[in-house]
Amino acid sequence: MSSQVRNLIIGVVVIIVAVAAYFGITSKNKAQEEAEAKSQEIFAVDETVKEIHVSSNEEEGVFVKDGTNWVIVGKEYVELSQIDIDQAVAYVKNLTSVKDLGTNDKASYGIDEGVTFTIITESGSEYTVTVGDEILDGQGYYAYVPEYDNIYVIDSEAGKAIKKNISDYRDRNPEYVDYSQLEYMKITRQGKDTFTIVPNPDGEIEEGLGEYILTEGFPCEMPVLTDALAENIGGPVYEITAQSFIDDPESDESYGFDDPYMVIELKDALDLSCIITVGDPADDDTRYAKFSGKDYVCTVKNSKTDLIYNADLFSIIGKYYVNVPVTDMSSLTISTSDTVRTFTVDSENGKIFADNVETDIQSFSTLYGQLAQLTIDGRSESEKFGNEVLTIDITFSDGTEETIEFFDYDNNYYGSAINGEKITLTGKGMVDSFIESVKSY
Repeated sequence: MSSQVRNLIIGVVVIIVAVAAYFGITSKNKAQEEAEAKSQEIFAVDETVKEIHVSSNEEEGVFVKDGTNWVIVGKEYVELSQIDIDQAVAYVKNLTSVKDLGTNDKASYGIDEGVTFTIITESGSEYTVTVGDEILDGQGYYAYVPEYDNIYVIDSEAGKAIKKNISDYRDRNPEYVDYSQLEYMKITRQGKDTFTIVPNPDGEIEEGLGEYILTEGFPCEMPVLTDALAENIGGPVYEITAQSFIDDPESDESYGFDDPYMVIELKDALDLSCIITVGDPADDDTRYAKFSGKDYVCTVKNSKTDLIYNADLFSIIGKYYVNVPVTDMSSLTISTSDTVRTFTVDSENGKIFADNVETDIQSFSTLYGQLAQLTIDGRSESEKFGNEVLTIDITFSDGTEETIEFFDYDNNYYGSAINGEKITLTGKGMVDSFIESVKSY
């Protein structure tokens, strides 16, 4: 046999062996993957679930369907979070393991202290899982399946959805209001004030300012700082939820609702509304509360309600005295100790009149720019203001009026009053410069 023929035969044999090895390995890998996939599947239920049993060392109960909604047997009046129940059912119907521990040592994995969730299908088949401790790294939960007398690791999302006491499925939210279409938010704080916030019909004044307006609780309407509102009031209001429930409440007086700590009223453009009444302390961490449209009394976290109660309105408002374009005014009168200037705005024809004489638009714009830059620099600690140095009277196009007055206060600041309320301070430099511009106009 020639060397060429021998080499050809050897090459063919090598190829055949390689191909065989490839297919052998591929078949083995495929079989292994199928085996692993099969070991991960615990339940695969195609039937409709008609009943759910939930039990723990703390409580137990049964869910059944009333029409399209789940209800608690014996407590059919209780509102439930349907989506949470459906999610837990879906996880149990298609339960898979991340890892098979190959043990039934319940005590070591928190199974004895866990929550048992059983679904019963239309045919009467039962599927049960008990979810125990969460794994320390947050990668899953230990779960015991009686059918196989075995403990598995299931993924974190499944564990969180299933490991809930029956009361955890209660709807804990106040009545729904669409915050993106809020018509108003009104908050009354015991012994402090009442304030109202509404959307600005003209839209944001600038980014982060004026999307909402404070219309009650300050001497005049003021634009609101969006982030400060969200952090101190809007966010905490949205996060108020029931922590525990009293389904057979006593009188309002028993919980402090006759003289509430705080009342929060919300209404949206779809005419959906909600009232949250917050009463006396229930313990160190919660207060009693009731939600409009709900029959129960509940507790809510102090960490949310106290943020709202202690919110400083001064910290959420913009700090400019004038927040509108001159076209939103009909007249502006500026008075100093020895000068009075009255400007009339003819928006329709784009003209400005100073003391009834048409004035140069550019000159007025410069003066108005100075006025618009006057800022609230602080709050006055005393109403003992000195002599008045400047008064600004504004009549807006809609007929409303506003008066801003400045008075001697100390070496650095003038005290200011808005519509007669002496509450703010402004640095002397900006005010003095504006007074000089008025006098020389």
